[in-house]
Amino acid sequence: MAYWATLPRSWELENVQAVLNVIITTLGGITVYVFSRSCWSISGRLAAKGNAVPVTSLFSVNTPGEAIDALNLLRSHVWRHWRILIQCIVVITLSLMTVLSGPIAKYSTKMTDVIIKTEVNGNLAMGHNSMADSQVLWNLTQESLDYAGFPTDQLLDYLPDTGNSWIYRPEEWNNTWSMTCQSTESTPVDLRLAANCTSFESKFAPSLLQIFPQAYFAEDFYYNYGDFYINQTYIQDLLVIMYAANYTDYEESTGTWRTIDLSMGAFHAHGIPKNDSDWDMCRFGEGEAERASYSRIDCRVKRDLGSFGDAFFGAYPDAGDVSAIPTSFVGNFFARFKQEAIEDLDISIITPRDLQRFYQVYMATKDTQNKLPVRRLMSVKVAAVQLSTVFTAVFGLLALFNCLAGATYGLMFLHNREAVASVPQSKLDWLLQSITSRTTAVRGLGYALPMPGTPAERRAGKGWGNSAERKRAEFEGAVYDATWAEHNQPTPDFRTLPPEFPVKMSETRHPAPFYTV
Repeated sequence: MAYWATLPRSWELENVQAVLNVIITTLGGITVYVFSRSCWSISGRLAAKGNAVPVTSLFSVNTPGEAIDALNLLRSHVWRHWRILIQCIVVITLSLMTVLSGPIAKYSTKMTDVIIKTEVNGNLAMGHNSMADSQVLWNLTQESLDYAGFPTDQLLDYLPDTGNSWIYRPEEWNNTWSMTCQSTESTPVDLRLAANCTSFESKFAPSLLQIFPQAYFAEDFYYNYGDFYINQTYIQDLLVIMYAANYTDYEESTGTWRTIDLSMGAFHAHGIPKNDSDWDMCRFGEGEAERASYSRIDCRVKRDLGSFGDAFFGAYPDAGDVSAIPTSFVGNFFARFKQEAIEDLDISIITPRDLQRFYQVYMATKDTQNKLPVRRLMSVKVAAVQLSTVFTAVFGLLALFNCLAGATYGLMFLHNREAVASVPQSKLDWLLQSITSRTTAVRGLGYALPMPGTPAERRAGKGWGNSAERKRAEFEGAVYDATWAEHNQPTPDFRTLPPEFPVKMSETRHPAPFYTV
């Protein structure tokens, strides 16, 4: 199950998180307002029709402070007033959500890599015999092939630009050369150097038949080497790269061999004698190496007749300058080899796969030197922002609730505008109702709230008049009725209050302004 949705590539993570912050804050505030109005409308509709309803059912919670006050007043009795309890929970939850909008936006988004199909720049392969040392290009090309997951069982007729984060998909390629290989992993060998230095084969003859037998049977055999010596008599480490090939199935029309049986090998020798002469194999003295090992891979490189389209464009493994192949291998691997030798570290093993991959890299870079640009539709890995589907679902439901509940409340208000407007909703409405209910003009409209008790009543209840129990009891027992004022006693005359009341309380009161409801 996918828990993340990918956003358009042009959207940046910072911008998405900033927008989500605004959405969370705005939606949280709107939801609190709509939810409190929706809870109020359940009883507000009845009160607007003239029915008596409990004051608790008209109570609206809009802020965390009001929620805390309500919970503190009702305490254990809050379970009897589920509507107030739900409002408190919702308001506190949404307020916390608003405060935590930053972390919510952060953990609801992430950067990821997605694969899309797009046109990619690259170069067509065209036959070349060899190429000069191009270490940087080789490294970039190998990194590109490794990143793409390109298999080692084929040569490339087209090389995408190394700046593209392309991904290998078999259906997007129709290369004409395949490689079927058999590997010989790193194997220790007893290496003894002969006195005869007329050729590579004679110098390493005692062990070469095991290390690289193709040296004696191939049509083409070439080698190259590099070493690190301590003094004039001792070579600490020696690296030798060997390449051999046999060709069959020649095609006259294209001038290419369709099948090449090739072998590539690398052997490392540590601690061998050195001669004063630097003439090729005579550089190495006679005797045994302290230790030695080799790796080899034997491949059949074959051109597929069915997929080959244009003989002019494509890989060219049957290169004329075969000697450049092992030379390029040494150029590619020797820098690391020598640095490890200088630092007297364990020499990194050149595996059969390393040999096969670099052969692939060398052929691709060699054959695209002409720079024949072509754009192809390929799979590319790109960075994109992903949004949590859980976040989308939760806030989508909140938005849907706001739309439906807001529309319902709006329709109710439009159809019963005057009646609904007369029933107090917010704290301000209750305050205005309390003020205006004392005037004769407003009382005549029939909207009133219970008046404070008389001084005698307050004295009689002095022991518990301000207690939480009494406040809770009065709140739970209060009933709102728009017709209550028609049957209620006249408002007490504050000018006749007992002398123990403050002077200001006995001053002549002027009627409050007339408020239209």
